[in-house]
Amino acid sequence: MKKLNFIQYYLILALSIGLTSSCTKEISEQNPGKQTNPVILKILKFQSKLQHKSLETLAIDSAEWYLEALMNYENANNSHRLSNQSFYHDTIFVTGTNGTLSMTQIIEAYDQFSAQINQILSNQNDTSFKMDMINITIHETSLKDGSVELDMDAVGGWRTVGDYIAFGTEDHWYWGLDQGKCGSFSGGIPSDASDELQYRFNHPIRVLEEGSFISTSIENQFAFGKNYPDPNNPGPYCSCKIFKYYLFNPPPPGTPDPCLSPEELNFYLSTFDYIVSDKRPIGKTFKNVEVIDDVIYSSVYNINHTYKLYYGIFVPSGGEE
Repeated sequence: MKKLNFIQYYLILALSIGLTSSCTKEISEQNPGKQTNPVILKILKFQSKLQHKSLETLAIDSAEWYLEALMNYENANNSHRLSNQSFYHDTIFVTGTNGTLSMTQIIEAYDQFSAQINQILSNQNDTSFKMDMINITIHETSLKDGSVELDMDAVGGWRTVGDYIAFGTEDHWYWGLDQGKCGSFSGGIPSDASDELQYRFNHPIRVLEEGSFISTSIENQFAFGKNYPDPNNPGPYCSCKIFKYYLFNPPPPGTPDPCLSPEELNFYLSTFDYIVSDKRPIGKTFKNVEVIDDVIYSSVYNINHTYKLYYGIFVPSGGEE
């Protein structure tokens, strides 16, 4: 069936060319001449027909393929790294003619489904929430009068950073010392940026291989921000892969402690696997990490996170513990 072929091919495309969510305007402004993949060219041509309200008709299975293709191209995240996924449904009924649908009817369905997707995204009020996939099914009703039912099944969830659940728009956390959230989101549970990072590092999205670590093989490694410079850190506190804040002169009394934004926290999530790999002893596997919020008392103002990484010899299920 055409839909099955499209889904399989589209997933391959998503991996190979890195398709990401984009709005209709952004797609329209792309130069079709630079789009060389034949499937993408077909999608863009169909999009143009919708925008120009073409008068042609499509067979139902073709309408199903093209509508699903465009909805996914414009809205789907396609990284398939989303957590806490939710499912959404919508339906529209139209009357076909001899197994075909007019472009006007397809536009009606497209507009309704797009509005539903936009409403879902706006209701979340969280930029880390994305649509993962959209499935369109068209079938004739039992009325036998030419009417067809167009069903949309959409899946959405929260974007992850690498293998980890991303921080959302309300995740502004003091750097440490269980000071809770900061800025306009102050208060809340006794947690901090180090605790929140530690939880995400130790609870990845990926499915972990079952097994155990040989208890006598465990060793730890320490990682410090000063050893991992990185100018891509959105800051403003440092240019490192691990948080650190160093001043020659302590700030005036009453100055709030560093407040880490979701952007900065997500940056630390994105660099963690690099550090795990860099510190890994030969022949051993990463087990877990403690994120320590450190205050170094000296003549300078020095607060930072230290990663205490644990490694060991891993034995798949059924092996020695």
